[in-house]
Amino acid sequence: QIINFSHIPAMFSLFHSLDLTSLLLSLLITIVIYLLYLTIFHSKDKLRLTYRYTAQNHILTQNLPSQYNLPIWAKVTFFQILYSMGSLLMKRINRKFEPYNETDAIPCAISDNDMILHWRIHREGGNPDGEIKKKPTIIVFPGLTGNSEDAYLRTLILTVGDEYHVCVVNRIGSGVSKLKDPKLTFMSNWDSVNNVVDFVYEKMNGDVSPEEAEIPLFAAGYSLGGHNLLRWLTQPHFAPFKLKGAMTFSQIFDIASNTYQMSKYHPYYTKVLTGNLIRYVRRNEEAYLRFLETEEGKNSAFDLEKVYASETIPEFDERVVKAIHGMDSLLDEYYIPNSITDESLQNVSIPVMILHARDDPVCIKEGLPVDAPFRNDNIIIGTTKYGGHCGFIQGGVLVPSLTSFSDELCFQFFENIRKFDKHFKYEVDEVDE
Repeated sequence: QIINFSHIPAMFSLFHSLDLTSLLLSLLITIVIYLLYLTIFHSKDKLRLTYRYTAQNHILTQNLPSQYNLPIWAKVTFFQILYSMGSLLMKRINRKFEPYNETDAIPCAISDNDMILHWRIHREGGNPDGEIKKKPTIIVFPGLTGNSEDAYLRTLILTVGDEYHVCVVNRIGSGVSKLKDPKLTFMSNWDSVNNVVDFVYEKMNGDVSPEEAEIPLFAAGYSLGGHNLLRWLTQPHFAPFKLKGAMTFSQIFDIASNTYQMSKYHPYYTKVLTGNLIRYVRRNEEAYLRFLETEEGKNSAFDLEKVYASETIPEFDERVVKAIHGMDSLLDEYYIPNSITDESLQNVSIPVMILHARDDPVCIKEGLPVDAPFRNDNIIIGTTKYGGHCGFIQGGVLVPSLTSFSDELCFQFFENIRKFDKHFKYEVDEVDE
């Protein structure tokens, strides 16, 4: 068929007949109508919970925020991550954020490094030497190269306010922490969680038993910090009862599958994370150079120039983790042993909520252990459609709130655990029996 373009000149003549003022006014009216539409039918996201119905979980899921409003731009994953990790949010937070008021250093479990703990701790009379107030405590484990300066950690601290003490565990070699021993692996650093929990418990409660402790402990882990935390909770030879409960955000489970899928389907985020790891090595280059001067380093396959040329996380792990530790197989000796499986999740013995956004490009949704809650009553999985990676931004049509949906969910979940532990635990045990 022959297409007739004879109507096109008429269209152009129509536009020519309108002056610029009329066009701008029409555009403005259109924008106003669109914003009114968005205000009335505002973007909402719902929390979907998966858990096994028990008397305990009935109490733990009460009063949890079930849905939230998000800015229209927060539906774009890139903007979620950019805002939650960026300087704009940090500038807003710093106007209200009070500095950390105590610092501790404790040894790492698997390497000759120190872990730096930053505290927001409440003492009687606001005196640095005053007695610690009998308030619950949250231990926060940040992401891959995270530290106490990260915005997404500080929003949680703002949310809990004066209701909780907060202890942030700086990632070794990040922030104020310096790397001394490069024989450190990010994924297998879960052993050190035990050191942190023991130290915090003793500082807050002394040598009393968990049943007699007056200050309950909770833990929150973001991304890799969540992986380290949950990996520790799956170890049957540890006694995690010093913790009353835990929550993880945007964490991975199957390391190998997640890493390779991200490299294939989300190359931009792979490049960003690999760049963060390379900057981490550059920042701690002295430690790596000292390693190369040792006999072990000279005989290893470790090469800084190759590390700096890495383009994916598997390449980085091959050139750093595998080379420094002399592994034969990165998959068999690092990725698989440190992954979290459905079977290992059956060992979790305290209430844990796992929060995940289905648009997370870093922690792929296909790796989520959706059957775990039906095998272990202590596990609750929460999913949202939006949230990106550790984002979960909420707020008005355009302007986001200072705190996130995940912050409020975490606070209420821990409050529910306290309520259950204080008022219902023994009654529920009888009902379940």
